[in-house]
Amino acid sequence: MIPRTVQWRNDAVRLIDQRALPERLGFVTCSDVGALVRAIQDLVVRGAPALGAVGAFGVALAARSSPTASVVRRAGYRIANARPTAVNLA
Repeated sequence: MIPRTVQWRNDAVRLIDQRALPERLGFVTCSDVGALVRAIQDLVVRGAPALGAVGAFGVALAARSSPTASVVRRAGYRIANARPTAVNLA
């Protein structure tokens, strides 16, 4: 079975580590928005569709940890600006 590039697993976002391919299959698990932003910046995830999905999962992660709209908006801003050239994040 081929693993999903991005998935919600055990209250966290699990990503295939694109940096490891094709030599090995590795994963990075992000349990908070800071870890997710670092994964985006470190090129763990690549490709417009995957980045869009990661952005949406990141906002869900923020909403899960804090129900206040201002915290979720700030998290969305951080995610959208994690890689300025990736328009799918916004």
